[in-house]
Amino acid sequence: MRAGRQPRHRRQRQLRVREGWPDRGRDVRPGRRHRAVCNPTAALLAFGLALDHAGHAALGNALRKAVLDAIADGKSTADVGGKLDTRSFTGVVTDALADALV
Repeated sequence: MRAGRQPRHRRQRQLRVREGWPDRGRDVRPGRRHRAVCNPTAALLAFGLALDHAGHAALGNALRKAVLDAIADGKSTADVGGKLDTRSFTGVVTDALADALV
């Protein structure tokens, strides 16, 4: 290490803090804690792909169709233009999925 320079891990930590990246142990958005606000769409669509990979293509297709139909009907979370919170959106998707699998 050259004289006058900090070790690499310290410089990276300083860059993260300086650029506004969250430091370890700090909440990214403190006001959002326990408010049921997130992006379940991406998680559910990814889980549909995981079901395909695991050999359950029919179930994966049904899950993706339920998610996309809910969004098309305007029943979605704020990140994709809707007004539902995470629990409500997930409930809509699971109800549609249950109807599709019966």
